[in-house]
Amino acid sequence: MTLALPPWRRRDWRRQLERAWRRCSPARSGLEQDALNVLREDLHRHIRAWTALDRDEGLLQARNELMDGTERLLLQRTLRGLDPDVRASVASKMPEFRPVAEDLDRYLAAEALRLDVLRAWMGLYYGDRARGDWYDVYCKAAEMRLESIGRDFERIAGMPVYKAEDNRDAAIRGINASLRLRLLQMPPGARVGRPSLRTRWKQWLNRNHEANEHNV
Repeated sequence: MTLALPPWRRRDWRRQLERAWRRCSPARSGLEQDALNVLREDLHRHIRAWTALDRDEGLLQARNELMDGTERLLLQRTLRGLDPDVRASVASKMPEFRPVAEDLDRYLAAEALRLDVLRAWMGLYYGDRARGDWYDVYCKAAEMRLESIGRDFERIAGMPVYKAEDNRDAAIRGINASLRLRLLQMPPGARVGRPSLRTRWKQWLNRNHEANEHNV
């Protein structure tokens, strides 16, 4: 059974958010103060909801939001790289992309800052940050999907796509969904491809226990 965070830890999220916000230097984002205020309020609202949950559920929701934000950033980056005619066609067929297409640099800057602050806060509050951890792996895998996302936009715009690419992109989407589920289960602070500290500690204890039994 997972215990809820103690009251002192629930209050502490505000201080950790302030630290994360300052650490990410929002003034350098190029965003106007009104946009920064909206972004900060959005983070405040999400984090307040997560920290009202027990630790495991709050962390899971925070990780999902971090992944969702990364997906949005990929979509925005890919949209910016399209030919203007293709971008206009996508925006006409998907109204939710229209404001993004009209002000891509602003949306990209806001999403990038939001991800940086959220990532920093999760490290401070949950200890959920390490070089080579689940999120680093997810970002590297996401970079490999840019061409596939571009073809998705081309499909939306009505451009022809080869059948082989249809099959390949469907496989990529399946692999990404599977990878996402696996990475969500990683313990905080663990590096992918290397046993976590807890795992290594248990392995060390087991080896010593077996050695002691052998010497008896």
